[in-house]
Amino acid sequence: LRDERPACGECPGKGRRARAKQAARDLWLCLGCAHVGCGREQAGHALAHARKHAGGRPLHAAALELAPADDDAAAQVWCYA
Repeated sequence: LRDERPACGECPGKGRRARAKQAARDLWLCLGCAHVGCGREQAGHALAHARKHAGGRPLHAAALELAPADDDAAAQVWCYA
């Protein structure tokens, strides 16, 4: 079976172990292109993606939190603009 858990597209490690480790991290889905990046408390790849595409498409500024850090918390939508 393929491991379909999301992981940051920029962080090193693409194997099953890396995905399992990132499952607990804060991951953000770009609403402009579905790029998955880690949050600012990790390596900040979601923010870097939004800044890279800031001038082209405004939807890249909006991101959806895939797994809240706290199990009781609601998922968030964030605008980096």
